[in-house]
Amino acid sequence: MNGLQISYKLTKELISYLENNSDGNRDSIIEKVAEYLDRREKAISIVSPPYSIEDELLVRELVQINKELNILLEQIKKEIQKSINGLSRKKVSINRYINPYEMRQDEGFFYDKKK
Repeated sequence: MNGLQISYKLTKELISYLENNSDGNRDSIIEKVAEYLDRREKAISIVSPPYSIEDELLVRELVQINKELNILLEQIKKEIQKSINGLSRKKVSINRYINPYEMRQDEGFFYDKKK
């Protein structure tokens, strides 16, 4: 099995893993995705010419499924960003609750527009 076939197989496995385990433990999913991507990178690095017609067809198909993989990875990235933003908002609201009289810089200024 050459590097293209290995990377194709790993990409397919990664896509099926992401589709089946989207609601699981996020840390374990991230670790597993990183493992798949590392193995896939190693498989792609051993690819060398000359390329056969089957290899060219496999590359075209690999490009197509890679687009699907990118969409799934973007969804995971957006979920992580959403939870990080939620945690930062929660932190700000907790700090406001703890210290409600904290002086804000934008309060109490008056600009006189008369000359």
